[in-house]
Amino acid sequence: MKYAYIKAVVNNDKRGNGALVYIQISSDDDRHFLFTEDELKKAEARARKNPEDLEVRDITFIKD
Repeated sequence: MKYAYIKAVVNNDKRGNGALVYIQISSDDDRHFLFTEDELKKAEARARKNPEDLEVRDITFIKD
């Protein structure tokens, strides 16, 4: 995976304790992932603890 698209998506068929919203990540190799906000916070904390493992890229963000 080199590139990915990230988007918040509504859980249209929520069951039980399911999240109302997921963060969807779709990769350039046609894989898709759904994360809860809590899972992303844990991953962010892991990245902060292990900055030596990050591959930081120079990215320019533009608004639609």
